[in-house]
Amino acid sequence: MKILGISCGRKDGNSELLLKKALKEAKAQGFEVEYLRLQEHKINPCTGCELCSNSDNWPNGRFPESGYFCCYKEDSDHLSYIVDKVKEADGIILSTSIYNLTVPGILLVLLNRIHAKNFAKHHEIAGKQHTLCATIAVGGSDMTNLIKPMLNFTAVELCGSQMNLVDQMVVQFCSAKDYMALLDDSIERAGLLGRRMADALNHQDEPYYRGLEDNPEFCPVCHGDVLQLSGNRVRCPICNILGDVKFSDEGKMYVLWDGGAELCRLNDNPNEEEVHVKQRAPFKAVKENKEKIKQVKEEVGGWIKPVPAPPLRDV
Repeated sequence: MKILGISCGRKDGNSELLLKKALKEAKAQGFEVEYLRLQEHKINPCTGCELCSNSDNWPNGRFPESGYFCCYKEDSDHLSYIVDKVKEADGIILSTSIYNLTVPGILLVLLNRIHAKNFAKHHEIAGKQHTLCATIAVGGSDMTNLIKPMLNFTAVELCGSQMNLVDQMVVQFCSAKDYMALLDDSIERAGLLGRRMADALNHQDEPYYRGLEDNPEFCPVCHGDVLQLSGNRVRCPICNILGDVKFSDEGKMYVLWDGGAELCRLNDNPNEEEVHVKQRAPFKAVKENKEKIKQVKEEVGGWIKPVPAPPLRDV
């Protein structure tokens, strides 16, 4: 079996060092490993053309058999190459620096574009295998609060929108390049992540997640530690599952959830068809109201034009 590492930080940087340690430990368990540097690949930004997301655009109502549908030509960037690498892997380890509380821009661009490859939960990868994932993040300060939900969501999207997270780790106050080489505990923790990935792949009949001992969490599905207030209840912002805050006899706070993976919006849940109908309704309304839309757009926005971008000097 193969494990693919995706490095999203600096070349030979701190997060990449931890990725290499994780892959080294997995290799020692008999796995084939390789990694790519996302920063060395070109990924065109999504334009919102809706070719991939609007099934009304699909030939005969089906996604093209080529597996690619976008306003960009397939050979104009590395998207298909990266997705094909992901599809070949049994496990994925995402490693990244933390920029402004979240992931680097290029990783968000990849997340925005993967649907051009029909890379959602009904993609063949979801039926072919249970691709597992793990995440590593390194920040220069304590501004790391949003990294787990953003990075883990990106990782599970690369698994065909399946909640198959094995492990996660975040390192704070590692601001200087190469400082990670002095943090023995963090390097060892990355090695443990690699071993956990190998163990999960070797025992897929067991629960995938291995990080309960050293990752305080609230959500039992995506294993996130961020909650969203929803009236007098709380919601997991990733899974969209509702729950109630409770306190144990010892005064420890916990969440009593309405359910588990069966209610996660990224898995096959009972509300999926209802959500799909709501998503399709605007496309139908736009087709039926073209004249009104034209009139409103002219009245509201026809009076102003954007500031033109100035020409750039050749360097």
